[in-house]
Amino acid sequence: IIAKVNGKSISLKEFSEYYNFQLAQLKQTFGDVSPELLKELNFEQKVLQDLIEKTLLKEQAEKLGIKVNTNEVIETIKKIPAFQEKGEFSPEKYKLFLANFNISSQFFEKLIETELAIMKLKLFLTTPIIASTDEVINYLDFLNQSIFLREAFISFSYCRKLVKPTKEKIKNYFL
Repeated sequence: IIAKVNGKSISLKEFSEYYNFQLAQLKQTFGDVSPELLKELNFEQKVLQDLIEKTLLKEQAEKLGIKVNTNEVIETIKKIPAFQEKGEFSPEKYKLFLANFNISSQFFEKLIETELAIMKLKLFLTTPIIASTDEVINYLDFLNQSIFLREAFISFSYCRKLVKPTKEKIKNYFL
């Protein structure tokens, strides 16, 4: 265990696979990257921070009831251009990609599931809420409502003359 996020552990294996994945993406974008540059960029710490953020966001998505099913993960993986050959998903390319970057299929599928959950969470949080005119008016009426309160002081002796409690009425009241 290299980190704990709200009681959930991040294992060294999980971190290593995510590190390898991020390093592969960096190399794809910028070519070969020296260990000195990685150290200068504080790459290891940034990868860990990113993994922690993803864990927190996925946890929040789960709290809000946002789910990602297995079919969504499979369809997303099938649509990744790097895994396609002649417009069709190629299991060989998929396996080769995972082997080249030392990533297990379970980790990659979990990563895709997390990314989809985060995308759904962001969509949920940024989608505008449409309200009808009546709903807006009712809400504004609620916000602008006033309460008129009048107070009157009545002496206990006055009330005592008007109210004649019996033991039976008191018992029924408390029941």
